Amino acid sequence: YRVVARIVSPSAGASLLSWCYDWDVVPKDVAGLPGVVRGFEVLQLRREPEDGLEGGQGRDVFAAGGGNEVSWACSRPPLRLVRPLGRRYTFVVRASIDVVDGSGASSRRWMSPPSLEVSVDLQVSCALQSVD
Repeated sequence: YRVVARIVSPSAGASLLSWCYDWDVVPKDVAGLPGVVRGFEVLQLRREPEDGLEGGQGRDVFAAGGGNEVSWACSRPPLRLVRPLGRRYTFVVRASIDVVDGSGASSRRWMSPPSLEVSVDLQVSCALQSVD
């Protein structure tokens, strides 16, 4: 994987994630199945505080359980995301292979390990003041 993040509208919280993926790493027995649909899942990591650290310090971990997952599915890059201002967001991308049968039902058959993390910093670094 090569993942790149670019902020396209800082005031709106809009960013663009792009990546490249080498599909040749997919196991041949999965890649050769009939009805294969390639896709990607973009996962937003959440910040969890580490013991003994204060002030919002911590580590980014996969959001898991409790309905806290934030993810987007797409068929190809790039992916435009709009996130609320005021914080730093970290993302990873995973490739996936689904198989669609004759009735249109889809089942996940394979998923890649996550990419390296990429971050988008939408924190406000300075306050703007109006001049009267």
